[in-house]
Amino acid sequence: MTSQNILAFVTKSGIVFYVLVNLVAVIVWLTTGSPAFLIGFAFGGAVSLISFDLSKRIGHKVVSNPTDLKLQYFVLLWVKFFVVIVICFVSVMFKLVNVAAFTGGLSIIVFAIIVSAGITTVQEYRKDYGEEPQPEQFIGWDDVDKTKKFVYKPKDKSAIDKL
Repeated sequence: MTSQNILAFVTKSGIVFYVLVNLVAVIVWLTTGSPAFLIGFAFGGAVSLISFDLSKRIGHKVVSNPTDLKLQYFVLLWVKFFVVIVICFVSVMFKLVNVAAFTGGLSIIVFAIIVSAGITTVQEYRKDYGEEPQPEQFIGWDDVDKTKKFVYKPKDKSAIDKL
């Protein structure tokens, strides 16, 4: 997979996880009667996905024209970072959302990255080594010694061999 494909897969899987987690949060809301869990997951996931998408766009602009690196992209990344930190701080400090649900929503993109890394690893493994992973064969000392042309055999046994 190319880098662009991996980023697209992470974004799409992040959106799928966001929808699935919010469906679970809706079920929790309907059973408990409190929408705090749903609001926390929805807001945390939205912050996470938007932050990842902005980072992806800024990174694409930097990579697409590396000879024309400008200070504005560096500043833009730092501004985005501080805005996300301020949003998280205000949300948690003033308890605008359920903190546990908000933290779970923020970690949606991390889960998407881990899943995409695992899938990419399996795809690359299958491409390199075939469809089914082969168990490793044990190579013992006898197998190693067979490749040597000269075999050293001491005349006297050592003290360790006598044990």
